Amino acid sequence: MPVVAVASLLLALLLPLACSYNYVDGEIADRLNRSSVHILHQLLLKFTDGPFPWKVAQYNAKQFFPRYNRYYWIGKRYYKFDPDGQLPDRLPCEYPIPLNATVLYEDDEPVQEVVFQCRKFQQACCGEMDCCLVDERGQSYTRFPNE
Repeated sequence: MPVVAVASLLLALLLPLACSYNYVDGEIADRLNRSSVHILHQLLLKFTDGPFPWKVAQYNAKQFFPRYNRYYWIGKRYYKFDPDGQLPDRLPCEYPIPLNATVLYEDDEPVQEVVFQCRKFQQACCGEMDCCLVDERGQSYTRFPNE
């Protein structure tokens, strides 16, 4: 069987599966909400779990998530000193850390938020830890169809 025939057969089988998400029932919104929970869990894991949780300092406050192509900073304190935080084409966004998670700076002051960036003029901050697309008129569109 030629390679082209195999590729077209695989595409014919996999394409309906990839397009089967129901936008009306909110499955996409649910998946994005789960991704925000996953990001928050991965960010705060070493600061909240274990017998000796870490404290947020300048050297460990920033983490990159390649899946989302975005940096996340734990707290605003060290964000303003980071050169990546001062890029002119970025829009800073904040997401509150849940009250049940105790994350502390080195001086035992509690951390209140997670900071991340969206691309200015292309994206805007959404309610979760995500960026919404912005059109040429400046109107933002969420990936959540129900809102």
